[in-house]
Amino acid sequence: MSWLIAVAVALAAFALAAAAFRLPRALYTSLLAALALGLAGYAAQARPDIPAAPKSGEASADDAMFDIVAARREMLAADEYSDADMLLLADAMARQGKFQQSAQFFAEITRADSGDFEAWLAQGNVLVEHADGALTRAAFYAY
Repeated sequence: MSWLIAVAVALAAFALAAAAFRLPRALYTSLLAALALGLAGYAAQARPDIPAAPKSGEASADDAMFDIVAARREMLAADEYSDADMLLLADAMARQGKFQQSAQFFAEITRADSGDFEAWLAQGNVLVEHADGALTRAAFYAY
């Protein structure tokens, strides 16, 4: 049954390109070859008989990691927030799980302003996350 749908979609795509977009006749064979290649890929890789499995509603460990920036902000008073421009970029890297790059940005921030409390705290947090929860010497120094 899924084959009929795939072939119907391919024919509809060809008809749309030929009629609505006024594709020149010289390009018909190229379009048909691309559609045939797509159908061959579907034939080789599709598994329509495998049932779908709904995702559980539980939060995973990865979802909890993305709140590291919000949790840090909740612990700080408003007058302790950093005004460094690179902090946003470092936080974005941390939210994506790129802790090494984030730690490098925080190192630049703390090198420029050694009194930036939020940057030191954030650097310690990302170093601990980079070490999979282990408190390393670098993270201890940052804290």
